[in-house]
Amino acid sequence: MPRSSFSALLVFLMVLASLSGPVPVLGELTPVTISEDGVYLRSTPTTTAEALATLKQGTGITLLREGVDEAGSIWFLVRTPQGQEGWVASWLLAFGETRWVVVSEDQLNLREGPGRSSLVITQLNADTLLLLLGEETDEADQLWYQVRTPDGEEGWVASWLVRPGRVSTPPPPPPMPVVVSTPEGQITLIDIYYHWAKENIVAQVQSGLVKGYPDGTFRPDTPLSQAEFYTLLVRLRGLSLQAPPTPTFPDLPPTHWAYAAVETAVRQGYLGKSLPANFQPDAPATRQEIVLAAVRALGLESVALQRPDAFAPFQDEIPPSLAPYVQVAFDCKLVNGYPDSTFRLEGQATRAEAMSILERMKKPAKPGTIYLSRRAVTLAPSRTTTVEFAKVDLKQPNVRSRVFLAHNQVGRLDSMQNLGDANGLSVAIPAAYFDKKSSDPLYPDGPFRYIWGNLENDGTFLTISNEGTSVGFTASNTVTFAPLEVGITGRIIPAKADSRTPSDLNFYLSGMNQPLLSPDSVRLYSPAYGEKVNVGEAKAVVLRQYLVKEIATGTITIPRDGFVIAAPAGTWLYTHFQVGDRVELKYKYSHNVTGQLLPWLDVRTTISAGPRLLKDGRVALNRDEEKFDDSLLASSARRTAIGITGDRVMILLNAMEPLTLAELAQVMLSLGCTDAVNLDGGASTSLYYKGIVVNEPRGSLTNVLGFIED
Repeated sequence: MPRSSFSALLVFLMVLASLSGPVPVLGELTPVTISEDGVYLRSTPTTTAEALATLKQGTGITLLREGVDEAGSIWFLVRTPQGQEGWVASWLLAFGETRWVVVSEDQLNLREGPGRSSLVITQLNADTLLLLLGEETDEADQLWYQVRTPDGEEGWVASWLVRPGRVSTPPPPPPMPVVVSTPEGQITLIDIYYHWAKENIVAQVQSGLVKGYPDGTFRPDTPLSQAEFYTLLVRLRGLSLQAPPTPTFPDLPPTHWAYAAVETAVRQGYLGKSLPANFQPDAPATRQEIVLAAVRALGLESVALQRPDAFAPFQDEIPPSLAPYVQVAFDCKLVNGYPDSTFRLEGQATRAEAMSILERMKKPAKPGTIYLSRRAVTLAPSRTTTVEFAKVDLKQPNVRSRVFLAHNQVGRLDSMQNLGDANGLSVAIPAAYFDKKSSDPLYPDGPFRYIWGNLENDGTFLTISNEGTSVGFTASNTVTFAPLEVGITGRIIPAKADSRTPSDLNFYLSGMNQPLLSPDSVRLYSPAYGEKVNVGEAKAVVLRQYLVKEIATGTITIPRDGFVIAAPAGTWLYTHFQVGDRVELKYKYSHNVTGQLLPWLDVRTTISAGPRLLKDGRVALNRDEEKFDDSLLASSARRTAIGITGDRVMILLNAMEPLTLAELAQVMLSLGCTDAVNLDGGASTSLYYKGIVVNEPRGSLTNVLGFIED
C-alpha cells in the first residue's frame, strides 16, 4: 500500500476518532441492534433476496462481513442471538458508540501485538468486520489497531490493510403515483406522494386551478415565477380578467401569456399602491411577495396597517414595514416558519409553498385582535432597551382570561410550549412565583413546587397565600389591581346537638393547596391539588359536598366533589370535627395592609405576583406595603410584567435585557399603561403566541396566565 494512501487513511481514522470521542474500552462498547421492527434477514445483500427471518427492533446482532448491493449500498452479514446468519441493510441498524474497520484484502494476519514481529494468531478474509478496541504505533512509527473478530478473538492488525467502517443512507423511496380526479379527467402525478404539501397540491389540482407537467411530474420544489403566482391567485379569487390596452409594466406587454391576470391583480391592489418600475414576470416569486399579495387578496391589509409596531414570531429579522403582514398571515394560518424558526422573506417560493398558501386562503383563520409587538424604549439619553409584548384588547367580548396549571394540578411542572399548545391559547405569560425545587417536606424530591400567591379560575381559588399584588379579571374583562388578602372562615354545623360550644364550631383556614409548613397552619386541599395529599402524621378532615365523611392520616384521597382540611397533629382542629357534620365556608376579600374590603366578588380570574409597578399612571414601587426586600428592588434581571392602558388594552411584556424594577415601571409607562405589576421573571421569562414560544424560559413553569379568543 503506498505511503500516501496509508497517510490518508490514518487522517480519516483520526478525524473519525475525534468526532466519536475516545475509543471506549471493551466493556463500554455499545452492541449493534436492529433499529426498527420488521427488518428482514436476507439470504444475499439485496432487497429482492429471500427473507430468512423477521427481526424486531432492539435485537442485538454480531457483525460478520461487509457487502454491497447492485447500487453500491452497504450491507452486513450478521449473526442473530439464535445463531442464524444472513444479510441486513446497514441503514436498518443502530450502532451507538460501536466503531469498526473492514479487512481490505485476503489472508490478513491477526497478531498478538502491534508489529510485524508479533506472533500470528490467525488469518482473516477480505470484507471481515473487526470491532475497533484501541490503537498503538510500532517501533517503525506505523499505526496498528487492536481489534476483536466476529468469533471473539482479540489481536492487532496493520492499519493500512483495513478500511474504515461505513454505513449507507437509506435509498430513496420508490415512486408512488397519485391519481387525482379533476373536472377534465384524471391526472397522475408521480413526485408528490412523499411530499409535505401533498394534500394541498392534490386539492389545487382537483379544483382545476393548476396541473402537472406532461411527464407526470408536479415538481413541487421548483421555484414559482411572479407571473405564475399572480395568475393562480387571480384564478383562485375567481376574478374576471382585465386587459387594458396600455400595459402597467414595460416588461409585461399585452402579448405576454400572463398579461391579463397580472393587470387584474394590479387593479385589485394585490401588488400594493407603490408599484415597481418593472414586473419581471419570469423572476421567482419570493415568500415576501406571496405573503403581501395573500394578505391584500383576503382584504386584511387594513388589519396589518393597524399593527404598526407588530413583529412576527420568527428568529430572522423581518423589517418593521413587513412584520405586520407576516404576522397577519401567520395569525390566519396561511404561513409557517422553517424548522429552525426562521421565515426567510427573501427566499424563493416553491410551487409547493404556493399551493399550500392558496389552499389555506380558501378557509383562512381569523386574525383576531390579540397580537405581538416589539418596541425600543429610551430609558436614559444613552440607554435604550427593546421589549416584546402582546396586546390584548379587553373591550372585545370574545376575549377571556384564565389561569393554566401544569398538568392541571397545583405545583407541578411543564414547559411553556406544552401549556400553550395543550390549552389552545392565543397568548400566555408566566404569572405567580414558585419555588424552583420541591418545597413540601413530605415530598422532598418533588413533584410539588410551592406557588407563591393567589390564583383563581372561574370564581374558585386554586391557591391562597396572600402575598404580593393580585390582578383580578371579571367576566366582562374589567381589571382590578390590589394587595389582596383572602380570608376563609368556616363554621361547623353538627348533625345533632352535642356538647360543642359556638366557639368550638368556628375555624379559620390559613392557605389553600400548599404544604403544612408551620404548627399553626390549617390548609384546604381541593381537587386542583391532585388526586391525593400526604399529610404525614397529621390528621385530615375529608369532606364531600361540604359533609364530613372521615377523619384520616397519611395519604388521603381528595374527593372530586369535595376537599380536605388538614393541620399538624395535636391542634384543636380534630377534636371539633365529627363525621356527619356539615361545613360552611365564608370568603372575605380585603386589602392586606389597610384591611379595607375589596370588590372581588365578581372577579373570575386572579393571579398574584409583585411588586406593583404603576398605580393610576404613576410609579408605585412600595417596598413596605408589599414587604419586598431592597435587593429585589435594586437588582437587574430579565423581567415579565402585566399592565393595562387607559383604553383597556392589556400589555403582557417580556424584557430580555436585564432591567431594574424602576426601569421596568418606566417601560410600562412608556407603553401607555396606567396600572402594572411585575410577574414571575428571571429564568421564567417567556411569552407564548399562537403556537410559538417567542422567548424560551430557562426551565419549566407551574402556572401561566393565558388569553383565548373564542
